[in-house]
Amino acid sequence: MSHTAFPYIQAQQQQSFVLVPEQEWRMVLEGLTRRVDDLERNLDEDIKGTAAAAKFAGVSVRTLQNERDRPGTLIQFKKVGRAVSYSRKSLIAYKQSKRLRVAS
Repeated sequence: MSHTAFPYIQAQQQQSFVLVPEQEWRMVLEGLTRRVDDLERNLDEDIKGTAAAAKFAGVSVRTLQNERDRPGTLIQFKKVGRAVSYSRKSLIAYKQSKRLRVAS
């Protein structure tokens, strides 16, 4: 009997399990937690310079400058004299807002 004859019958997917001693699992979990904390701290660091920020955001320097000056922009920046630094979090939010959305 084939499943095509009965479309309401779906093959069950098998699940795999890995057994790890609890102490080893706790060590792995602590390491992952530290790594996530480090990554979150790095998100708070600013990117110095328009060229570096543009490269990070995946846009041209001119596009970043135009976007920076646009009212209501997601991009947060600080300007001290001629030096400009950009919020890494805001550049990530900007990149995500520009992704194409596929209709489902």
